[in-house]
This record gives sequence, C-alpha cells and structure tokens, in this order.
Amino acid sequence: MLLVVLTISFLFLTLLFVAARRRHFLLPKTKENQIYSQLQPKFISLFTPDAKILAEIEQTEHRRKIVEESERLMAWASLIKFSELTEMPLTQNKKIEHDALEILTDRALLDEDVLALVWFVVNHQNFNVNQKLIKKFQAVWENSPDMQKTTGLFELAIRTDNAQLFQSVFTEAEQFIKNDQLSDLRLGELRELASSHFWLLSPTARMSGAGFWLKQKLADSRRAL
Repeated sequence: MLLVVLTISFLFLTLLFVAARRRHFLLPKTKENQIYSQLQPKFISLFTPDAKILAEIEQTEHRRKIVEESERLMAWASLIKFSELTEMPLTQNKKIEHDALEILTDRALLDEDVLALVWFVVNHQNFNVNQKLIKKFQAVWENSPDMQKTTGLFELAIRTDNAQLFQSVFTEAEQFIKNDQLSDLRLGELRELASSHFWLLSPTARMSGAGFWLKQKLADSRRAL
C-alpha cells in the first residue's frame, strides 16, 4: 500500500514539474529573457558580401567602363570621316570628349574639315572648344570671310567667354567690309550681329579691358551709322 502511495505521489510531482516547465515556455518573455535573447551572438553567413569589397568591385567596374569608353572614342576620332561627325559615340565624360576633339583638331588639315568640325562643335553645346581649333577656323575665315563664318567665330567667342577673341573678330570683320572682302555683310549688319552676341558674354568678360573696348566700339558704330 505504501509503495502505491509513493508511486502515485512521484507521478503527481512529475506531472506538476512538466506542467510548470511547459507554462514557462508558453508565457511571454520577461524583460530579462528579452535582454538575454538580444545578447545572443548573431552569426553572419560566410557568403554574405562585404560592403567594402562590393564598393571596390563597383569602382573597378567603373574604371573599366571609362577605359573602354575612352579607347572606343579615341579610335573613332582617329578614323572617322569629317562628313560623318554626327555618328560620334555617346559619352558623358568631358575629358574623353576633350581628348577626342584634340585628335579631330589635329586631323583637320583641309579647310572643309575645319569647317565641318567647327559646325559640329557649335551645334553641340556640351563640347568644350580648344584654342587650336579657334586659330584654325580664324585662318579659314581670313582666307574667305563671309557672314556665316563671322557668326561662327562670335559663337566660339561666347562659348569660350573670350572678349579678346570677340574684339579681334569684330575689328577684322569691320576692315574686311571696308575693303569689300566681306561682301555678304554690311557694317550695320555687323554691328547688329556683334551686339546680339556681345550680351551673351559673361559680366566678367564684358567688364574686362577687351569687353569695355567692344562696348565703346559698338556704341561708336551705332552713332556713325
């Protein structure tokens, strides 16, 4: 009989212990339990990419694309016909464009090549103009001046914000007209053409010595006419 009582008591205590353990796991976590769970180590997979490595890979890829873009555009500038300049590969890199323009300028030996390159540059505002191209274009203009080339030089003066170039073109054009070398442009038209372009120069260029001279010259021309 005693053995039965002891057995029943042991089973009862065992059931109480199991119920208590189960209740512990089913109850919401206490603050201590939550803190304990936060302190548990967080394991990172060996396959999780490192941010620094990803950044280096991205930079390497970016440099590779720039090199490929530069090589492609330099090859194009070295071989393209000047009549096919509009087929220029697209790029957003100013330095690559500048280098390509340098190659094209060096290759432009004939007057028609210089003119084709200038009109291409004038019609593409994103291009920076180099002084070598301006000098070549001025030489072509001086050999056969006309209204279109004169306008083109004023455009390049604005693009480079060069009041001195503007002054030089205006003075020479004025002399060409007086010598009947610029037959499709009269003095009044030259003044109007110069005035409309002059105000497109930056305030700094207009206030320079050449800019002040131009302003006075245009005012004198207006009074003379």
